[in-house]
Amino acid sequence: MSLAHALERGTAFVALFLMGLMAGFFFAFAIDVVPAFAELDAGPYVQVQQHINRVVRNAGFGAVYFGAALAGFLAALAALAAGRRRLALGWLLVACVWFVAVFWLTRSINVPINDALALKTANASVSLCGASMIATDAASIVLMAGKLEQI
Repeated sequence: MSLAHALERGTAFVALFLMGLMAGFFFAFAIDVVPAFAELDAGPYVQVQQHINRVVRNAGFGAVYFGAALAGFLAALAALAAGRRRLALGWLLVACVWFVAVFWLTRSINVPINDALALKTANASVSLCGASMIATDAASIVLMAGKLEQI
């Protein structure tokens, strides 16, 4: 096996491994953590989210997060160097989709939200479910009575 082919396989493995780790992280957060957050009152929700945001910013997570964003592009270059143009194009497509869907969206949407949340102090004690019920009840009163005086 030539050096170009070994690099192509090695970078493909690293890219798949890092992207798989990030996919698992996002999956676990969406399936386990987000539903648990929906059950919390506002105060504990803000506190827990602030703790998660502080803890998740570490070298291990950073290496996987930034590495996954870069590894697909490296796999594309390695495939191109090995003379596998179609594979290189496939990796380039995967890398671009990953970069936009994961890296760019996280950096441009989630990080600013998390940074704003880090500045908040939550003393309120209304659950997200309770807040939505209050909003629904208030809307029902307004729709039935046509005015806000009953609220």
